[in-house]
Parts: sequence; C-alpha cells; structure tokens
Amino acid sequence: MEPELDHPDAEPFEKILKDIENGEKRRKHFCHTIKDAIELRTPNVEVLIMQLTRCKSLFPSVDSFDNRRYFMEFTLEHGLLAMLKALHKNGMAPFNSIRWEDGKSSVHYLVERAAYNYLQFHDLILYILECFTVNHWDVLGFTLLHGACATGRVDLVRKFMGANGQLAARGIDDVARSRSVQVSGLRRACCAKAEPIRIAWTTTRLARRARLHCTRSSQPGASTSTIREDRLRG
Repeated sequence: MEPELDHPDAEPFEKILKDIENGEKRRKHFCHTIKDAIELRTPNVEVLIMQLTRCKSLFPSVDSFDNRRYFMEFTLEHGLLAMLKALHKNGMAPFNSIRWEDGKSSVHYLVERAAYNYLQFHDLILYILECFTVNHWDVLGFTLLHGACATGRVDLVRKFMGANGQLAARGIDDVARSRSVQVSGLRRACCAKAEPIRIAWTTTRLARRARLHCTRSSQPGASTSTIREDRLRG
C-alpha cells in the first residue's frame, strides 16, 4: 500500500515525475529537485521525501539495495541532512552496508569531505554516529571512533570505547579487523585529524597513551577527575 500524499507539494511533484518515463532520469530529477527544496528551506521537506521515496508507482524498485544506495550516495555527496533523516525514518539508509568504490564507510567518506566543508557535513556525521551503539571498522581500518574524535563530541567518543578504554569494535569487514588487530583503538583515534576534544579517561594509563593530561584523586570517595584540554593531532 502506497503512502498517503499529505504534503501540499507531493501530488503535483508526483505528476511531474510520472511524466519522466526513464526510471534513472526520474530518480535523478527527484534528487536534484529535493536538493533545491532543502536549500530553499521548503517547509516539511522531510515529509515530502518520505512520502515520495516510498511511492512504488514512482520507484517500482523502492525496496532494492540499488535504489537505497542511489539515494544514500546522493544524500551524502551533497550533505543533505533532511534527506538523510527522511531516508533513515523510511528504513532506506543502509549505514552498515553501504560502501564507496574504494571501500570507505559513510562516516569515513563524510569525515574526509568535512575537511573541506566542515559546516555542510558535520551534522550528517553526528546523525550517523548517534544511530550506532558499538564501534565498527570499514575495509580501510577507519572506525566510528575516528569519526567521533573528528566531531569533538566526548559522549560519542565514550560510547565507542569499551571497558578500560579499549576499542570495542565489531568488524563489518573481517579483512579490516585482520589488518588492524595489532593497532590499539587509542592509537588509531589519535592518528585521525581531529578538532580539540575533551575526554574523561577511566585510567591514567589510558590518558598517557592518548597524551592527554588527566589527574584523578586517589582518596576514598573521590568521584571526579580534573581534565585539561589537548589537541589530537595527525
């Protein structure tokens, strides 16, 4: 059953798209029109995207991996947060499985793009990282912990660190694990070019490894640490 078209622009947009017989051209026209709508701050654009991307009369292969990959790649290439959210709500954002031709994960790709346009891609990185509960590798050994360090968000860094600060990684690509197993998570994180970050480490040993300055009271009842800010450098 196709979704109801409640957005005021959905019905006229659907008619325009149906006049495009070639499926590939229709999909391309849809994506570029949505991009323009997002840039123009069209109200409720996420609703419009959700309705039309699930419309099988427009996209018969709506549930195919190829279709989801096309929408995801366009979204990430152009840094469209509203489209990313809509695809995710529709179950069409394969964060775990999408890989670029060179093997990079979505976060790996976005972190590199953010080096040139931080404001455009930063929110997409945050959104994807917040959708994960454990760390992952890609085939090149880039981890979600690298992405968390690049954002400067302490809560995300902590989430991807396991007990005693060891990297708790679930390898999506086994080859990445075999290549990276000898390299500690902290070292991998420190090798990423990162913004200044404040991290509360659980032990002074880990603090030394990361070259962060951390002092912790050893007196009974002490519950806080004094942390000074440092910069992780590549």
